[in-house]
Amino acid sequence: MTPITIPPTSESQLYAPLSVKHKEIRLLRIAPYDADDVFSICHCAMFTVSLAQQPRPRYNAFSYEWNYGVDVSEIGNAVMVNGHRIEVTRNLAALLTRFRNITQAVPNSEMFQLPIWIDALCIDQSNADERGVQVGLMGVIYSHAQATFTYLGEDENDSDYAMPILAEIGSKILQTMKTDDMAWVKPDEQPELWQPDQVEGDGFLNRFWTSAGAIMKRSYWRRAWIVQEILLQDNVIVFCGKNIMHYHQLNAVYYWLRRIQGRPCPPLVSVELWRLLSTKVGWYSMGWNRFVQRRRVTPSEETKGDQDVESRKEQHLQWKAWILSTVDQQATDPRDHLYSVLGLVGIGSLQPNYSASVETVFYDFATTSIEVEESLGILSYAGHWELPPTDVDHKTLATHLFVPSWVPNWDQISKMYNFTWLLSATDHADKGWASIHVPINGNALWLIDGKSLISQGISFDTVAQIELCDVGDGSWLSFCLKYMNARGGQPYPDGIPALQALARLVLRGRKFASNELLERDSDVETTLLSVIPAMLATFYTSNSTSAAAEIKQAQEKLGIFTPDGIAEKFIGRPLSAVAQELVGALPRLTSRTEELTRSLESDRNFNPLVPDSMNYRNGISSGMRDHVAFVTRKGYIGWGRKGLQDGDSVCVLAGCPVPLLLREMKGYNINLGPCYVEGLMHGEAVVAVADNTARIDIFHIV
Repeated sequence: MTPITIPPTSESQLYAPLSVKHKEIRLLRIAPYDADDVFSICHCAMFTVSLAQQPRPRYNAFSYEWNYGVDVSEIGNAVMVNGHRIEVTRNLAALLTRFRNITQAVPNSEMFQLPIWIDALCIDQSNADERGVQVGLMGVIYSHAQATFTYLGEDENDSDYAMPILAEIGSKILQTMKTDDMAWVKPDEQPELWQPDQVEGDGFLNRFWTSAGAIMKRSYWRRAWIVQEILLQDNVIVFCGKNIMHYHQLNAVYYWLRRIQGRPCPPLVSVELWRLLSTKVGWYSMGWNRFVQRRRVTPSEETKGDQDVESRKEQHLQWKAWILSTVDQQATDPRDHLYSVLGLVGIGSLQPNYSASVETVFYDFATTSIEVEESLGILSYAGHWELPPTDVDHKTLATHLFVPSWVPNWDQISKMYNFTWLLSATDHADKGWASIHVPINGNALWLIDGKSLISQGISFDTVAQIELCDVGDGSWLSFCLKYMNARGGQPYPDGIPALQALARLVLRGRKFASNELLERDSDVETTLLSVIPAMLATFYTSNSTSAAAEIKQAQEKLGIFTPDGIAEKFIGRPLSAVAQELVGALPRLTSRTEELTRSLESDRNFNPLVPDSMNYRNGISSGMRDHVAFVTRKGYIGWGRKGLQDGDSVCVLAGCPVPLLLREMKGYNINLGPCYVEGLMHGEAVVAVADNTARIDIFHIV
């Protein structure tokens, strides 16, 4: 190993200015430890290189959780860089110590002898301008590195046991995945993988899968930055405690778990364990939903000079797509919800600005979205709503950003997992606006005046009733019954039966187990099979002893237990008029309902509260917990964010694909967020204006 000379330097020389023109970065070399103390403080030599030089410098980059064990005041949480003592987090100190010991153990390994790049040390964190420039280079830094070293932390929760096995089975899966997903599974030779163990605590039935799940639940996987750091480099090496494996091996295990979902349990494998591995519920329970799956990413080349309009729009849409796909990842600095994925897009003309406030960064992104996309689609993600229960510090930070209500608060969104529950790519509430268009500024439909957004729109209705609902406590069924009683046998405002409107509301206008739009004029069989099973699944409560009995009772209360009731209450026509259509539909509906009942019964003890729609019923319950049901004065029903009040307006704005809930305050409007309103998602408000039953207003949203 080549000796490292670490010269003493003055404070001002530790972080000498870097050349932006030459894309300079700093790299580190770690000195060997003393023979008698492998845990001694790490000494590093820091030097400058240019990414623009040819040949390019060779180095490795680290991906790690910066704030894990955030206290930098503890004794030993420090490193020496060019003779200067720098306080670091416990996790970074452990990372450097672990890596130093590995490099000294394998002195002939070229990979481990290369210098390293670590953001916390190689960037002058006290210099906002430098930080912005260097973060703008991170896409280049990670993609040009020889390897990315992913550090998950030291051994805990039996990870030293799980890591070698993960590496072994990952290699086996890689060898067999193209021919037979199950070829590597040999329960008679691998009982430690496929049978329950006697482990303490709740566990996951098996020591290996329990500890593997604990690895995936580490907070590292929730970092916003890891998506870019992992996807921009094909050669990713995973460090966890004393163990090392290639990311491809871990990715293979993830891929295999995805592939076996829904498959029958193989012989000699524990049925309970297989249910855990082969269902989305189990997949989420073990934390695999947090894993960053390997996929090809090709950032565009760095932009030089002015971009044409289409190129700028394309890059911005890519950037927004990455922001939305990673929005539930966590960032210490809220600005990094936007900046952490820039390297995946390759926007060379945009430089992160850490001198600007969080509010300014979010505001600038929103205004750019409106300008580039020529729409108000960004408002679909905005609004001042009530956050669900969460970590107090995170909630306080997220709700004390003073952004206009039409500007998305990305930090707030990251604390609300179901922020897209209301939204669908098929939504087009402003459909047909060109036919009623009244410009407010030249030919514009809106204008931005400082922190205000002035837009034309339709105040379609007002909120009259608000209900908290959940599928597990009977409150959702209670809401349905109250609404039907209030209608008094009258159809929904747009003419469909009130019960069908409620069923469509559960699915937010989509078909059961699909994101496909359920058209208003769908045939009887399609409508029945698309929504009735979905609705019945929501009436099974958590303390029920019999799914069949409870669903039957709900059908009787709603009046749809007989063909007559289904025809009248759900289709809105007498049985004689639809008898022919029901002949084929009812047997299939009965079969699907029985299948649903069996599924609910078998899952009644296997239904952890995990986020997102890992299965239909859990997805509905999770969505309901973060939203409220409401009824308008005209009798429309919908979902909105928590925090609504009687009198809030349901509005459709020009250029916004979803209705918004607005609250008037002293002549201005506060956006409370998007809403789903049954029968108002596809241009119905625009038709109402054309029919002179609604009118266009001007809204000043602040």
